[in-house]
Amino acid sequence: MLDNVKKVTIKEAFRSETRFTAMIAQNEEVGEMLIAKAGYGGGNFRITDNDPLKKSSKRPDNVVYNEDDKPILVIEAQLGTLDEIHASKILLYAFGIEDHRDDYVEDCILLCESASPFLKDFIYSLNKNTPHNIWIMVPEIVAEFNEDNKMIDKRVVDFEVILEPDELARKNITVNKKGSTGSIIDNREWAEEFSKKHPKWKLNPCKSWVNTIQYFPKETKYNVTLLKDPGNYKVMFNYRTNSRGRYNKIMLDEDIISTVREVFEDNNIEMLIGTKSKVYGNFDTIEDAWEMYKKIADGVDGNVNLNNRKGIK
Repeated sequence: MLDNVKKVTIKEAFRSETRFTAMIAQNEEVGEMLIAKAGYGGGNFRITDNDPLKKSSKRPDNVVYNEDDKPILVIEAQLGTLDEIHASKILLYAFGIEDHRDDYVEDCILLCESASPFLKDFIYSLNKNTPHNIWIMVPEIVAEFNEDNKMIDKRVVDFEVILEPDELARKNITVNKKGSTGSIIDNREWAEEFSKKHPKWKLNPCKSWVNTIQYFPKETKYNVTLLKDPGNYKVMFNYRTNSRGRYNKIMLDEDIISTVREVFEDNNIEMLIGTKSKVYGNFDTIEDAWEMYKKIADGVDGNVNLNNRKGIK
């Protein structure tokens, strides 16, 4: 690392917790990097900042919503070492984000500089004995300094996971999915194994899918996803961009959408519209779905290479 570039803490980089969490909501690349650590990648997500709960006037730092505008992830940040208050109130936020008393968000992230063995054990117990899945993560932040040792730039480069939840099968309870907003079936083990089988494609394994986030350059605003659903598989092609918590409403530009449509139609697969920024096809077997995934990622006859394409902003 260069002499004028150093690792810094949240407080040193942003001065306050509110500035840090506002940046997470506003900086698309950082937000995507963070939620991907909890298995959410390749979809259309929006991240809010300091919005009030529905069951009370409390305000969690960040809430992540899916394309159906359902809350799926609650984020709570703290300057310095994680304390008992922040470690406990994440459950209050997860419960309070939905209207009905039977509804809650399962997945939560605690951001801090470190956590004591006691609080790691506490979160481990919550993961084991409640329906919640809680990650503890430490942001890795680097800053550039001038000759007077004044910070002139800063950047979040990674989030280190220092504690993550066990698989659902290891929980001591039976989770009632009907009352939970965490409705995505957890096939993470399948996603990780499938990724290992195809290292050339640099697949990014998530909760129930793999995608091209690591395969395409960061500036590419297109994404291809292979999703495992109960009974079938989906291959999706979409924009992966939103701005300040609002979805990008612009549909895929015509040359790309026609290319993707041609790939689907050449294989006698109906191309369905998921949202204004996503199309997909259904497949009965993983083999057929995987072949489609590769064809879309490569483009038609090499005429359109998605590695070199950028989305419309």
